[in-house]
Amino acid sequence: MDILFSNALAAGKLQRDSSLNLPAPPPLPVEEKPIETKPANATNAFQIQIDSGGDVNVYNFGMAHLRTMGGITSATPQLINPTGTSYVLVNYAGSINQLAAALGGRGWAVSAAGSVVKIKSASGKPPPLPPPPTPAQSAPQPAPKPQGAGR
Repeated sequence: MDILFSNALAAGKLQRDSSLNLPAPPPLPVEEKPIETKPANATNAFQIQIDSGGDVNVYNFGMAHLRTMGGITSATPQLINPTGTSYVLVNYAGSINQLAAALGGRGWAVSAAGSVVKIKSASGKPPPLPPPPTPAQSAPQPAPKPQGAGR
């Protein structure tokens, strides 16, 4: 039987039974995805250019300001040139104008365009870091009651 089938197959005498054909699959339903919006706490990525003017302390203070500013979730150096222009990628919870205003409020000379903020020392020396926040004063606690002597 195998020899008969093999010979008929080789000679092209066999034909496929069309009743064994599977029907075409139905079309897939089209899913409409909702438009994604940024959550309220999303951050934006900006490039900061620190122009140190040849003073390594300006770069160091610039990085210190970026790492201690509110709203900045990360400050990652991309190109470090302490005596020239250094590039830092920051994630900031706000707009570029808000970031530029915050840096200007800390004593930097700031210019912003697109997603790039350029900072340099306005006085030729690094702006001072702001003092750390003072902890909130809590209400005075009552003095503990003295324990009885003789226990």
